[in-house]
Amino acid sequence: MTETDNTAAAKRGNPRLIFIVLVLLFSAPLLGSWIIFNYTNLIDSGGMQHGDLYDPMVKLPNVELRNPLVEEDTDATLYGKWSLLYMNSGACGEDCDFKLYSLRQIRLALSRYARNLQRVWMTDLQDDSALRQALNDYAGTLVLDSRATTELTPDDFAMPPVNEPLSEDAIYVIDPQGYLVLRYREGVEPGGIISDVKRLLKNSSID
Repeated sequence: MTETDNTAAAKRGNPRLIFIVLVLLFSAPLLGSWIIFNYTNLIDSGGMQHGDLYDPMVKLPNVELRNPLVEEDTDATLYGKWSLLYMNSGACGEDCDFKLYSLRQIRLALSRYARNLQRVWMTDLQDDSALRQALNDYAGTLVLDSRATTELTPDDFAMPPVNEPLSEDAIYVIDPQGYLVLRYREGVEPGGIISDVKRLLKNSSID
């Protein structure tokens, strides 16, 4: 091989090495969250978590999410971002409204990390006019229709190993791979959730 050929090959680089680097770059955020919860005590070492930690974590299926306030398809799913999820059945009353408000305020308080978090409302309320009315002050909240999907049910949120029954008053943290990470029971101060979630986002290689 001539010197010219060697120079051209060096400029092109090693395709296999380039591929490996690209894979590592794109998988870093997901690997980071997995490592955090399986091989370190990040939450405990950084301060006691305010929610219940899923141990082992529970993987949820990837389901579609929609935004009733916009006509076009959002192409949003449960995977790809961290999620704060709240579920309830029936009409959205005062308690439900407060939870939707809390999700919005928690996300706003995350500052530059907010773009990596989506708010999800899991509900069996199928009337679009009622959904729009409930979400009128909470633009950006995505809806997971619990009646439209058979892939994901409220029972999937049970906490092992005792499979403690779910609570409709709880808020759930889901990582970008669809793993249930934390559950916050009724009465937990939003400040505690903000502290935990900010620590997760900050240390999960998502900038």
